[in-house]
Amino acid sequence: MGFELHKRVRLGPIYLDTHNGRVRSWGFKLGRFSRNMTSGRTTIDTPGPGRFSFGGKRRRR
Repeated sequence: MGFELHKRVRLGPIYLDTHNGRVRSWGFKLGRFSRNMTSGRTTIDTPGPGRFSFGGKRRRR
């Protein structure tokens, strides 16, 4: 197990998720609506701690 660096870079409504200096995913966020263009997942934040997500690829672990 080693040290890993995760960071989200915001450029206005567009964001880049990085992992050890490499871009792993990107998307945009407008208010409560966000779309991850890499996975195709759409998320809508609900009032409180919840959120509604749909679409996108499913990852197996």
